[in-house]
Amino acid sequence: AHSAGPACVVIAPDRNRQGTNSLLIKPPGAIPFQFGAGSFLRHTRSARDAGLPLTIVDDPNLALDIDLPEDLPLVAHLL
Repeated sequence: AHSAGPACVVIAPDRNRQGTNSLLIKPPGAIPFQFGAGSFLRHTRSARDAGLPLTIVDDPNLALDIDLPEDLPLVAHLL
């Protein structure tokens, strides 16, 4: 059964707006999951192509990625 409420896609990109750090798709499976570099753009295009309302959440906490040693200072204050 599909969840109640309107269909939508909500995306929280990484801080470089390249990857997707958080993704809500309603109903599930309405667009395909994308992975890797460029997934943010691919998710936004998929949502628009499917005619789904799209919300982009730019949140510093959700945008935080630790992919490289250079990223460690970004979380040093959390330790």
